[in-house]
Amino acid sequence: MGDKNIMTKKQIPLSFGKSQAESKNSEPKPENRDKGLAFGGVTIREDKDGGMISLTDLWKAAGKPKNQQPAQWLRLPGTERLTEALKKQIVGLSLNLIKSRGRLGTFAHWQLALAYAKYLSPELHLHVNEIYMRYRSGDVTLAEEILDKAAEENMELSVKQALSTLNRNEFIGILKCHEVCGFGFAQCTNCTYKGIWDRTAAQIRKNKKLPAKANLRKNMDTDELVTVMFAEMLAKNDIKKRDVRGNTPCADACFQNALKVRKVIGD
Repeated sequence: MGDKNIMTKKQIPLSFGKSQAESKNSEPKPENRDKGLAFGGVTIREDKDGGMISLTDLWKAAGKPKNQQPAQWLRLPGTERLTEALKKQIVGLSLNLIKSRGRLGTFAHWQLALAYAKYLSPELHLHVNEIYMRYRSGDVTLAEEILDKAAEENMELSVKQALSTLNRNEFIGILKCHEVCGFGFAQCTNCTYKGIWDRTAAQIRKNKKLPAKANLRKNMDTDELVTVMFAEMLAKNDIKKRDVRGNTPCADACFQNALKVRKVIGD
């Protein structure tokens, strides 16, 4: 995911409440579930049987990176596919893979937690993986295979989101040059979405069960992002070529070009 907020401060090794000297002489046994993981001075809580880890604590340990909260990561297509894969791979699973525990935050199956740690920071992932897999039983090979696949998929989506942002900024710049102002930008955006999916931005957020002010493009999958980018590219070129000016004329141009894209993807 590009630069994953890699920590530049001195890393504090994970521990189970003992000093490094004590750990060398007396390694804690797997039964010591009350000894929590720790990273960067932040305690990373586990449930009673050690099967689930706090994603909220992992996020705090990584420095609370913006737009990488557990809820946002869990909505990524790669994460959703990872969750489905785990449901199929883990035989006899009696617990939910993800649990919301109010003020305590979000907890998830340890394999999901490792994937989230990898998404947040390479250092955090290495520390959590080393300590957790050292003191907990589990299929390490299976975990790493799934984690790498999920990381690769999320990386691809991240690149698409970056390209979409660049395309969007250029598109907004063209609209400004063609006398679009105020509510006109939202009007052009809604006309683009309506032309493609026959829904406004607010309706799409509702369908995706997103907050009213959520960044919609950060919650689109790869196909959706590429579709919007294509529609905006056509609209941008059309507006420039015909020298369309003003809120309503530019919004109409967005709608008409989005309809062309809708026809292409519908064929």
